[in-house]
Amino acid sequence: MTKIYELENIIQDYAWGDKNALKELFGIENPDSKPQAEIWMGAHPKAPSMVIDGGNRISLIDFVDNDPDSVLGGKVSADFSGKLPFLFKVLCAGEPLSIQSHPSLEQAKIGYAKDDAAGIDLSAFNRNYKDDNHKPELICALTPFKAMNGFREISEIIALLEELNLDSVKEALAELTANPNKEGLKKFYTWMMSLEKSDVMALTAEAITACEGKKGNQAFDTLIFLNTFYANDIGIMCAIMLNVVDLEPGQAMYLDAGELHAYIQGTGMEIMANSDNVLRGGLTPKYVDVPELLSTLSFNSGKVKILTPQPTSLACESMYSTPVPEFDFSVIEVSGNEFVSATERTVEILFCGKGKGIITVDGSDVVLSPGKSYLVPASVSYYSITGDVTVFKGNVPA
Repeated sequence: MTKIYELENIIQDYAWGDKNALKELFGIENPDSKPQAEIWMGAHPKAPSMVIDGGNRISLIDFVDNDPDSVLGGKVSADFSGKLPFLFKVLCAGEPLSIQSHPSLEQAKIGYAKDDAAGIDLSAFNRNYKDDNHKPELICALTPFKAMNGFREISEIIALLEELNLDSVKEALAELTANPNKEGLKKFYTWMMSLEKSDVMALTAEAITACEGKKGNQAFDTLIFLNTFYANDIGIMCAIMLNVVDLEPGQAMYLDAGELHAYIQGTGMEIMANSDNVLRGGLTPKYVDVPELLSTLSFNSGKVKILTPQPTSLACESMYSTPVPEFDFSVIEVSGNEFVSATERTVEILFCGKGKGIITVDGSDVVLSPGKSYLVPASVSYYSITGDVTVFKGNVPA
């Protein structure tokens, strides 16, 4: 197996997707004018990529299964039971996504088995766990990208709530102020997320009015913005509880299991362990399971670490650091020079972000163009890229 294969990928049309982003960035048409939320590049059973081999199309799941050592590399195949361990995406948020977290590996295995034992179909509305894997992920901004990620410093949460002076939270806020630690934060957030509907309406209405009188504050402005999509949803209060992050193109952030977050607006490259497990707490018409969400949260608090790419040993390549064994993510920028891959490699998926280029393998050329993705099996000894092109690379650490 010494060639590179183009991939054909499914575009998920979730309601929060952007109708124009893929066309504006990559020239991908949207003839039905549907929301285009995510391009999935990988081997998840829900929406596997198709490998194009001449006139044949084969699911990437089957393609890997047919020769896992050649496609993945021997060590990756052994470490991950012959399965591609990451899922690569382009994510286009035209509207806010749900307040959510992802389970740890242990939580996913327990939750998946529990849903199975309860007889909940994989496609059922009230199914929490779609697979038995965890879902650490990294998002890298292609456009200005707004998100919420992780609880703020507790002192900052207290200060924001004191500034709003909400009667609805005074008693609970007094307890948090007296116990400004992880347990105090857990108790406060659990209280807020467990409110009855009438109490949610009272709290959110009071918060909206207070925020409208204090425009210019990022947290308060974000709460008002979220309310335009999900009026009086308890999830809008996360603008006060969570760090609001504005990523510039090229900046990224890593999200581990148990970190509460929501993507709000923008387009980015996303890579994660091969999972679709999402536990939701608001800002969505999808299934919300607050007790299950709360059971997975770490309740860590503090500033978000913004990642920038660091040069690798290979010319033209920079990498974003993550602590997980399932994936690495890097960007290759070629302009009048040449990128030559490592010879000790694992499986790679390449996505062309912009420009035009050529991948050369054993004297054969593959044309790179925006919006196209390519599978590079581990058995390809090495390859080169020339032209004027930006390529995003997902792979398993060697």
